[in-house]
Amino acid sequence: MEIAVISGKGGTGKSSISSAFISVAKSAVVVDCDVDASNLYLLFSPLCKEEEVFVSGSHAVVNNDKCTNCNTCIDLCRFDAISKVNGKIRISESACDGCYLCSRVCPVQAIKMIPADKSRMYAGTFRYGDMVYGRLAPGEENSGRW
Repeated sequence: MEIAVISGKGGTGKSSISSAFISVAKSAVVVDCDVDASNLYLLFSPLCKEEEVFVSGSHAVVNNDKCTNCNTCIDLCRFDAISKVNGKIRISESACDGCYLCSRVCPVQAIKMIPADKSRMYAGTFRYGDMVYGRLAPGEENSGRW
């Protein structure tokens, strides 16, 4: 039997109802797919057997010493994340979608993409079976920007 508990809103009781089903089943493979705040691991304290880096996105960083101020990145950024301040290119980390376009079109490779790689995915066991879940690091991307 497979059971999925879903809702687009936080605080609706997804973890509570899921934990009740898990406890009744007594044997389960559990996957907490909440990309923003998985909570089942808090309730069941699984023994972690595997840990992997989860790259939740990237953000652009400009090296103004290399930049020639050609403005190509400004012209092509569809997120309006790139501007010129006091004659220097500035990239807004909060507006940058991490699409890599600016780093690809920069003729002098002055823009580098930095991966957001502090989040983790875990797999392990707990008293009712196996569990897979993720933990989003503070400040890293979640389910969507807009």
